[in-house]
Amino acid sequence: MIKFSVCPHDTEKGLGRWKELALRLSRLLGEEVVFEVLSGHGEEYERIERGEFFDLYYAGPLVSPRLYELGYLPVAKFKGQRDKLFLLVRDRIPEEGNILVATPFLRPAGYSLLSLDIERIRIVFTENFLSAFELLKRGQVHACLMYNDTWEQIEEEDKAPFKVVEDYVFETSHLFMSKPHVYHKVKTALLSIDELEPAGEEDIQRVVKLFREFDKFMKLWSKASFFYTLDRAKHVAVLLYTHKIEYVNRSFSELVGYPQENLIGMDIFEAIDRIIHPKHRELTAEVVKRRLRGEHFSQFYEELPLLKRDGTIAWTIASSETVLYEGFYAGVVYFVDITKRKRLKNLYRLLIGINQQILKAKTEKDLLNKICVQVVESMGLPLVWIGVPDMEKEVIAPLYYYGRAVDYLKDLFISTREDLPEGQGVTARAYRENRIHINENTLENPMMTPWRERQINMGIFSSCAIPIERDGEVKYVINLYAEEPYFFSEENREVLEEIKQDVEFVLKRLEEENKNLVIASALENSNSWVLITDEKGSILYVNKAVSELSGYSREELIGKNPRIFKSGYHTSEFYRELWDTILSGEVFNALFVNKAKDGRLIYLESSIYPVRLPDGSLRFIEIGKDITREVYLSSEVERLTFYDTLTGILNIDGMRIRANELLKKSQMAVLVLVDIYNFSMINKVYGEAVGDRVLVETAKRLLEVFGDRGMVGRTASDEFVLLLPVEKEEDILELLEVLEEFLGRPILINGDILTPTFNMGISVYPSDGATFGELREKAGIALSSAKAGGEGERRFFETNFEERIRTTNLAIRLVQRAVEEDLFVLYYQPYWKSKDITLAGFEALIRIVDKEGKVYTPVHFIDYLENSKYLKSFEAFLLRSARDFYERHRIPLSINISARSFKEGKFIDMLVQQLEGCDITVEITERVFMVEKEKALKHIDILKTAGIKIALDDFGTGYSSLSYLSEIPVDVVKIDISFVRELPTNKKIKALVRNVVNLARDLGIQTLAEGVETAQQLEILQEMACTYVQGYLLGKPMPEEEAIKLVPMV
Repeated sequence: MIKFSVCPHDTEKGLGRWKELALRLSRLLGEEVVFEVLSGHGEEYERIERGEFFDLYYAGPLVSPRLYELGYLPVAKFKGQRDKLFLLVRDRIPEEGNILVATPFLRPAGYSLLSLDIERIRIVFTENFLSAFELLKRGQVHACLMYNDTWEQIEEEDKAPFKVVEDYVFETSHLFMSKPHVYHKVKTALLSIDELEPAGEEDIQRVVKLFREFDKFMKLWSKASFFYTLDRAKHVAVLLYTHKIEYVNRSFSELVGYPQENLIGMDIFEAIDRIIHPKHRELTAEVVKRRLRGEHFSQFYEELPLLKRDGTIAWTIASSETVLYEGFYAGVVYFVDITKRKRLKNLYRLLIGINQQILKAKTEKDLLNKICVQVVESMGLPLVWIGVPDMEKEVIAPLYYYGRAVDYLKDLFISTREDLPEGQGVTARAYRENRIHINENTLENPMMTPWRERQINMGIFSSCAIPIERDGEVKYVINLYAEEPYFFSEENREVLEEIKQDVEFVLKRLEEENKNLVIASALENSNSWVLITDEKGSILYVNKAVSELSGYSREELIGKNPRIFKSGYHTSEFYRELWDTILSGEVFNALFVNKAKDGRLIYLESSIYPVRLPDGSLRFIEIGKDITREVYLSSEVERLTFYDTLTGILNIDGMRIRANELLKKSQMAVLVLVDIYNFSMINKVYGEAVGDRVLVETAKRLLEVFGDRGMVGRTASDEFVLLLPVEKEEDILELLEVLEEFLGRPILINGDILTPTFNMGISVYPSDGATFGELREKAGIALSSAKAGGEGERRFFETNFEERIRTTNLAIRLVQRAVEEDLFVLYYQPYWKSKDITLAGFEALIRIVDKEGKVYTPVHFIDYLENSKYLKSFEAFLLRSARDFYERHRIPLSINISARSFKEGKFIDMLVQQLEGCDITVEITERVFMVEKEKALKHIDILKTAGIKIALDDFGTGYSSLSYLSEIPVDVVKIDISFVRELPTNKKIKALVRNVVNLARDLGIQTLAEGVETAQQLEILQEMACTYVQGYLLGKPMPEEEAIKLVPMV
């Protein structure tokens, strides 16, 4: 039975002709030809890649090269048939916006799109050409690609509304392609049909050439699409310059306020004077000069202020590089606008400053005075003043003030009345509405008209008013003035609201403390943390804020010790000082880092007051302010932010910030990701406490060995990272050996000896990446590969790994199943004496056959198997099975041995033990000689002494030369299939093979040609007197029960 199918779009014009052809072939061949219909190109691709395809297939140019790679042979084609594709539209293509084009595929149909604006094209993929046409008919796309044969089958009335915009005739045809085992009989049958003519390799090459040209077009299309996207990027501003500005994208134009056409062509140094802040102009100009001289270096600006056209400042993060542009050295700069973040950061500094005064203040007057002074001195604001309403005069009068612009307050008139212009400003509105009001830009805000000239003269361009409420009415208005427009904005309202809340809270607290410290502290119903203990530390009282912040109920806390909140951030010295202070009667002030019930950290600026009661007993009252958000801006939290709390080494953020500086100073460096193998099992078996001890010990060892040489960090729960400068590549291997030796030492924990194992992924600077992020990503890929290889494996990053990862995962699962379920099976492919085509022996080839009978060839798993922990057990199976086969049938046999195993002396001893006395040839590749040639020759000598023959496989595909044969004592040289295929068509290959055969004969070495698939190849090899031949023409790999049927032919 022969299975037959055709390209999906060739069934769109009906199935009759194909069913008739199948019947005709059945009659010509004298056996059943089963015709099957594919649902579409998706099924076509899937079945090809699964290896479940047809014996005979009428293939389009999209798949014929792939089938040829898989061993299919071109047989025939319809006379005069040429593939033609064209672009079809109903109406005119829209002049703006996206152009939707429907097509089942792009290669090489996209040639028909050349008449369109490729930047606007959006492809809609369909199952076939009829589906694409249906989308066009329904108006869901603007155009579709159409195949000529499909178009001929569409009714004329359906064609009428549409027109051809662009067509393209390919110098290619659809081809009948067959598997090798049916090639000759199918060819004879097909060429007996008048409508058909022969097809050959030149038809395949024509398609390959066409696709190669189209791929160039696709690359150009991709580049155009990239630059189109870059020009419209919303969040990254780009500038390219030589001696003038060559290009800016829209985002840069919007960032600085100049139109693109005004910027492009501007002298670069003029642009620096216009756009760069004066503080940075000299450095920027020097960088530009160096780049224009051709120096290659990176420049990063953490904060680069730009002068906008309207005179305001745009704060940016900037990064620049040297590039070549139209033959000249140029610079490209990337900007990210951080103006909003910068302003928010300033306001958080303001919040911290105010909170510092809140904690220090003892009286209301002291607090308000210090707020004015602290904000001006810490923020550099020109003026801060606090006003109070004078109800008799109906004005808001300054009471506390500080700053260089205090003269602004002289004769200042701000009315409390809503009907006066002087009562419409931010201060009066804040007072009347008890709501923060913001003046973003004095120059543009109409409410500021009465004070605009006065503020401009004082250099004030932005302000806000914060009402402070007491007992249900506004008692104060805090006024903050800034020199920069938009320093205060609606986006920052949340921080200003927090300032309002904090000041109102502390004023209330001060009032309560004046009445009774203990009662006020204990009963305060506010956002403050209030906790009372006895002199032994047992909790007697907590307020609502403690429960809300910590997540513990009041009942869960009463009677407990405050250590329930212990986070591990404080040392024993900290607690000793705390107790010494409060037991001496002094107040203890500190930043506390507590842990909530759910594990969250709570940062409290707390004071602990010792109070002695009339009976002489002590009570300790803790009053704390939750400053969790603010504390992240402090230097203490910076340490906590960038260091791992468990191990004390850098965390991922700390590594990221510091690593790039190290890389800039290094000519070469190596990044190693170290992952503790099966760490979750350690936690599960021994408990998390032991798991933590393992992490701490691992970090300690890494620091001891490498802390002085580079950087050590922890980037995930069980993952560490090393970044170490090296002088040369050879140093990396020595470094890894040291690393593995130290990590491999046992760890003693609570009397148990643990010996964790590790996987490693390695990337190298600068070859694998220029930044820490790039190196970590590449090392992560390598680490995944190492994990796939099993415990203790290490891997360097491989550029093709991402392409192999899918097949690697499949191989891992496949090999694991094969080992667990005993699925390995040997197939046997015969090889023949070329002189008279009599059986000479078999080559044993590994297969995996699953429970459902599906056969997997080595292409699916051999790369993983050869580098896995299963190799030794597999090769033991191979040797045992090969010996058993030979002893059963007494026919020569050859087996393939991996280069990795061949270099091991113990494995050579096992080969001798298993194969001695058997006519079994060991096949090796040239790779065994590449690293340790002398050891390989020694092992060959051992095998030959034991009477075991050696075959050199894949000769000519590696580093071998003809002279190589005289140096290696092998018995057989196997000529690779890549040479055999070209024998009929390539004179140079033919001459080379002839020389190999002749030289081998002169040296007493036999030759075997692999992959013989045609009679012509066989005839040439017989003429050359090649000793043996092997290939699908004479016999494919087969199970033992089929193979032994050939044995009587010896």
